[in-house]
Amino acid sequence: MVYGLISEFNPFHNGHKWLIEQVKGEENTVITVMSGSFVQRGDISIINKYDKARASLQNGVDLVIELPAVYSLANAEIFAKSAVSILDKTGVTDRLFFGSECGDIEVINNALDIINNQNVQAKIKENMNKGLYYPKAVYNSIKELYNEETAKIFDGSNNILGLEYLKALKDTKMSGVTFKRTGSDHDSNEVTENIANGSFIRKNYSDKELYIPKYPIQDTAVIENIEKLIIYKISQMTENELREIPDVTEGIEKRIIECAGRYNSFTELCNGIKTKRYTMARIRRILCCAVLGITRETQSTEVPYIKVLGFTKKGEKLLSKIKESSPIPLITNVKAGYDALDKKGKKIMDIDLLATRLWSLASRKNTIINDFTQPIIKA
Repeated sequence: MVYGLISEFNPFHNGHKWLIEQVKGEENTVITVMSGSFVQRGDISIINKYDKARASLQNGVDLVIELPAVYSLANAEIFAKSAVSILDKTGVTDRLFFGSECGDIEVINNALDIINNQNVQAKIKENMNKGLYYPKAVYNSIKELYNEETAKIFDGSNNILGLEYLKALKDTKMSGVTFKRTGSDHDSNEVTENIANGSFIRKNYSDKELYIPKYPIQDTAVIENIEKLIIYKISQMTENELREIPDVTEGIEKRIIECAGRYNSFTELCNGIKTKRYTMARIRRILCCAVLGITRETQSTEVPYIKVLGFTKKGEKLLSKIKESSPIPLITNVKAGYDALDKKGKKIMDIDLLATRLWSLASRKNTIINDFTQPIIKA
């Protein structure tokens, strides 16, 4: 059985290891589609994608495929749809497994039916017109039409991603399986059974490798190290250019330009732009998309290739099968793979190359990562 996992590993920690162990066995193979240099919360990955790939390969993953930055910096729907599409296009993945707050696939399937209900959608629109941002509008709408217990299903970030995974799986032959998250809750400051969430680890990260398995890390990066570059880029953009950035609506482009001329730090810029209708993650994604040149048109492009970051011996055996069955190119050599891509494919990879360069600029020790010269990670 080949199990698929959609990941960010920001960084790879004990909770990820536990989840992989739930399906890993001598007979099973694990493929992960992993965010690279930028992650879905609108941030630089704390460690580089090759270190993340190595860490996951040392802890149960057999094949690591990169989710291009165009899709890793998208909203939950596009993020999930694109990652599921990559797993589907491998032609070898049987099931997608993921962690969730509820740990019950039927509960999430039922929630999918609820969110698709016309009355629910009308109530969500009504609440959004009152000024609520989408996640809060969903929660309030479900609570009004059903009850608080049902609404809580839509309050967990992993449950919400699970909904999008199951929605995307309907167009594939893959099935979904979920496991109840163990350890601390998302954004919690508590540590349970030596498992802490990614937010806590990033805030408290040190060379002691806090709550993560031991694996080599070249360097770490923070987005604040490129904040002047981001603000400069935003300051050079017009309102029309900003309107082409994903998730820019309702005149927020005016507010972005105004704040870019007022603040000198990334945090101040985000706080200045913040409104009731926009979550902080959405604002951060907009700014990251802007600096990388990601537009709505680019983000709507179908996934054009499968780019391998690393594999184990078991994972290597899948490559020939993927090459035969996949309708899109399998890339194991970036230079050769890039040259063979069409215009749209090159555009997606150009953005990834820039994302890797920005990670290097944001690194604390000025570590230079180059996709053209970095070899595939083998474990």
